[in-house]
Amino acid sequence: MSQNTQKSSVVESSATCAPEYMIINHPVHGRIFMREGKANVMRPFNWADGLAFSCKPADTLESLENEEWNEGMNLMEACLYGADDSRPILDWEGFMLEQMALSAIGNSKHEA
Repeated sequence: MSQNTQKSSVVESSATCAPEYMIINHPVHGRIFMREGKANVMRPFNWADGLAFSCKPADTLESLENEEWNEGMNLMEACLYGADDSRPILDWEGFMLEQMALSAIGNSKHEA
């Protein structure tokens, strides 16, 4: 039986601000945008409270932030609200989202 050795890796990250967000390449799910979240004001931002949506191959953090969706909203905001059907929000919550994010971050550090 062959074993899949492909790993998730970070393509781009906003690691200098909170909430942190990034685009990863996943061997099964493809290109994914992930953002930290917080359940309430008493908790810090963390991946377990975050969300993720599918990206298009050409999407970058810059293009998502700078492309206008409508007056007053950029493409990233539209995707985070679930308004762009071509970039659906993924039904990943809690532990799964956290593990996907931390795995991609860890794999990218080991590749550097």
